[in-house]
Amino acid sequence: MKLNLRLDLKAVAEAARRAKNIGGYDGPPPPNGRYRTELINLSIDTDKNNKPVMIAQMRINEPLERGGKKNPAADFNGFTYWNRFDLELDPTDRFFDIRVGSIDDFVREITVGRYGVVDFLQMADTDNGLGTKVETTRDGKKHFTVVTRIGEVELQPGIMIDVQSKLSTQVSKSTGMPYANVQWIFRSNESLIAEEKYTNKVEDTEPPAEEEPADFAEPENAIENYTTDPGETLDADVQDDDNSEEFIEIDDDMLGLE
Repeated sequence: MKLNLRLDLKAVAEAARRAKNIGGYDGPPPPNGRYRTELINLSIDTDKNNKPVMIAQMRINEPLERGGKKNPAADFNGFTYWNRFDLELDPTDRFFDIRVGSIDDFVREITVGRYGVVDFLQMADTDNGLGTKVETTRDGKKHFTVVTRIGEVELQPGIMIDVQSKLSTQVSKSTGMPYANVQWIFRSNESLIAEEKYTNKVEDTEPPAEEEPADFAEPENAIENYTTDPGETLDADVQDDDNSEEFIEIDDDMLGLE
């Protein structure tokens, strides 16, 4: 049977991928622990106070087995974190360092060490360097702006991020269960090594040393040139312990967008 359907199969595939995040998981929130997630969507919007925020949708996507045994974390596959980053940063805020570190970890992880928080905020503020597209509602009104590219890095499906999950003391009014929030992001070895290379501008291969001409003679009393270390990499890991007063709980009001 041939239906002769006039379909944009690429659009259908994209819609199917997005649909997996709409009501695709109805189980309990994951308990505290480390989970492998997939970045599903990254968008920039304004909150109810008209302040800029970045929302990262990260869906748990654990392997079914680890070490030849059933992986219990895979029971929570499909659960999606809606992690919010405030982009209007106030240095007088007592959580300023944590907020900056969280954005830096996230951006460096999804760009494999290429860009950090300063790069990202400069791109967002000048509208130069970010690739974006505007998602609209059915009536044509602006819904939110999706980030598709950061600098030279295209944000393709399948970016994996390991997160530390923590159950909140806040309870969802709709489910009666506590929220599960991303407490911090684990940096992969790949992104850490790449960050060091980009930060220190280390080349993969050192250029060959130049040979001095045979008739070159160093003058007497020559002053030896000393160069300084180009700089240490930033330690972007910001990890809170369970008793830290600086852990930021996220509730309905904080996440709600208007």
